[in-house]
Amino acid sequence: MAYTQQSIVEYGLRETAVLLNTAFAEYTVPIHFDYEGFVRMVVSAHVDVTASQVLLEDGTAIGVALIAKRGFRCRLAAMAIVPAARSRGAG
Repeated sequence: MAYTQQSIVEYGLRETAVLLNTAFAEYTVPIHFDYEGFVRMVVSAHVDVTASQVLLEDGTAIGVALIAKRGFRCRLAAMAIVPAARSRGAG
């Protein structure tokens, strides 16, 4: 298995919203993004779309990390791994 990554801009914002929905599907508190809601969250949370990354395993998207930046400070705004890839060290 080979891991690679690409920015959410390269992967596509619409596709990233779908990936987040898949990755958050089995969480205790359900989280669902439609495209417009995801874009609003990206803007309001100051998510850096070039720093935020999609994790790919052999070319298949399995995870996402959203990085928010304000000035010189950064934070992990969200991170999720699809259920099938959990417990394998991808996170």
